[in-house]
Amino acid sequence: MKVQWQVSIAKVGDSFDRLISRGHKARMEILSNEPQRYPGARVTDETILFLFRAQPLIMTTFGPYHDFENEDFSGAYDHKRIVADAEKAFVSLLKPQYNLVKFANYPKGADGLHGSDYVRYGYVIGESITFNTAHGQMAGARDPLTGSYTGEADSIFVEGDKVSLFVSGVDYPSGGKGTLASEPAD
Repeated sequence: MKVQWQVSIAKVGDSFDRLISRGHKARMEILSNEPQRYPGARVTDETILFLFRAQPLIMTTFGPYHDFENEDFSGAYDHKRIVADAEKAFVSLLKPQYNLVKFANYPKGADGLHGSDYVRYGYVIGESITFNTAHGQMAGARDPLTGSYTGEADSIFVEGDKVSLFVSGVDYPSGGKGTLASEPAD
């Protein structure tokens, strides 16, 4: 089944305001232009909004001769920059039809993580869902016991100007289909 989708963030207000109460342009185009998938259904009945919450997991490593004198151990991060960067990462790789801006220069951008203190960073979808476009797919995975993503989730990694999509089971071991993070692999 061919499904059309669009990725966006609410920079002002929340997702409900952006998508529902104020009438989001791409959402209106999808409702107007896309055919129904099943007889008797309306496109509004077949439209699903996936709202995600970014939950940063920040890991810091140090070399044996690291200078800790000026190190900031506060754990503070700019959540809005992380969310803006995640949007650009997904759009630049998957190129959803209804995203007018494809972020061709990603990871470079004014409001993302490029040029920050992070040496490398990545994104996974911590839900058991796969998004498909004409340009690729991104699969997520979630352990129902821990609520964390699993090794079956595909990963986007950024290091400097290099962006890579790693596919679970192809680019790295998936941990075995059906294996949960809370269970040891055979």
